[in-house]
Amino acid sequence: SRLGLAISEDFSAWRAVWFGIEGTLVALAFLAVAFWIGGPTGWRVALLSPIAWLSFPTLTTLQFGNFHLIAIAASVLAMLAIERGRYALGGGMLAALALCKFFPGIFVLVLAFQRRWRAVLWTAGFGVFFLILSYVVLGQAVFHAFFSYHLPRLSSGATFETLFAHPDVIACNHAVYGLVQKLSLLGVPGTGQSTSVGASWAFTVVLVIVAAFAGKG
Repeated sequence: SRLGLAISEDFSAWRAVWFGIEGTLVALAFLAVAFWIGGPTGWRVALLSPIAWLSFPTLTTLQFGNFHLIAIAASVLAMLAIERGRYALGGGMLAALALCKFFPGIFVLVLAFQRRWRAVLWTAGFGVFFLILSYVVLGQAVFHAFFSYHLPRLSSGATFETLFAHPDVIACNHAVYGLVQKLSLLGVPGTGQSTSVGASWAFTVVLVIVAAFAGKG
């Protein structure tokens, strides 16, 4: 972000640039999966991928500029790199993504359950490197604020109190938390914030169990 500000402080210009970067990365992820599958099935995936790219959830996220879509696409590319034996590239990407968003860390668990220790070590090594680099660049205050203020509020759901006070925000959210909030808007009893937080934690546990079975498979 600081490098970007050194080039230009025009938000509208960077919004357009980010739209292009995010949209291109998503398209590359589709094509990478198609070529990795190969054969007639891979060609069908490639030919059908524009439909997914032009789907409403994808275009909505591109319009918002949410990092979540890049995290999904880049996680796919990271795992493909690891599958091709490029552990440094895949591990570096996966480490950065897991530090930015929670869910890419599930892939680290999959690698651990598969006992692919080389990939796990590369990911862990890059994770430590990125943390040290962040500490050097940003200082101690950011880490203190994250662990003492933001993380507890994130765990309790307090972070989303003001955000999810708006029905249009709830309508655009496709997460488990947003799903429970949608039920609350429809008048379903017992679907308040505590239920949303509980459902999110339950979904996290399910993901860990799925990762364990995927690793053993």
